[in-house]
Amino acid sequence: MKNILLIEDNLEVLNNNALFLKDKFNVTKASNVKEAKDALKNNAFDLIVLDLILPDGNGEEIFIELANKVPIIILSSIDDYSFICKYLDNGALDYLIKPCKPSTLLAHIESRLKVNNILIFKEMKINLNTREVTIANKELPLTASEFNILLFLAQNEGKCFTPDKIYEEVWQQDSLNLRTSVSRHISSLRKKISDVSSFKYIFTQYAKGYYFISDEG
Repeated sequence: MKNILLIEDNLEVLNNNALFLKDKFNVTKASNVKEAKDALKNNAFDLIVLDLILPDGNGEEIFIELANKVPIIILSSIDDYSFICKYLDNGALDYLIKPCKPSTLLAHIESRLKVNNILIFKEMKINLNTREVTIANKELPLTASEFNILLFLAQNEGKCFTPDKIYEEVWQQDSLNLRTSVSRHISSLRKKISDVSSFKYIFTQYAKGYYFISDEG
């Protein structure tokens, strides 16, 4: 399941939306800026639904900080054309006006996630449409094989795979003892990741293989 953060100060709206979405997503709730920032420190989210008027601050500060890192749908009572355009022009996936039925919100979330087609792992973003990978907005210059290996490991986060198994899954054919080719690709991947990040993402389990982890904790 994808992880969704709902930031909304109206507790009735927040709880109703969370209840409606919980069968399809892992939902985290935040009713103010502080709770939202605490949630963002401890979790990676695939999408954020953001209210702009919050009791302890402005949702815009969250938007400015995260718009290029996490897909964001604005859910606000502010119904102003220029205001809406400002957020859409600056990276919002969508702008929904309250009152908004939970079923409508769900439809927009599913549609936008499908169109956006971006996997997010902390600071790493993997764009399946463009086959681009960025870490903290810095692009990794990956070969096609490196991208395919990274995508396979990321989509199976936490699971360990032998080089032979990685080859079979990525190239869809028997490895024919080409494990050294996989090891070379992973070595190159690690070097490129280390050039832009202090976190490894790809780890080795001795005598077993490789696995992908996006959370140091």
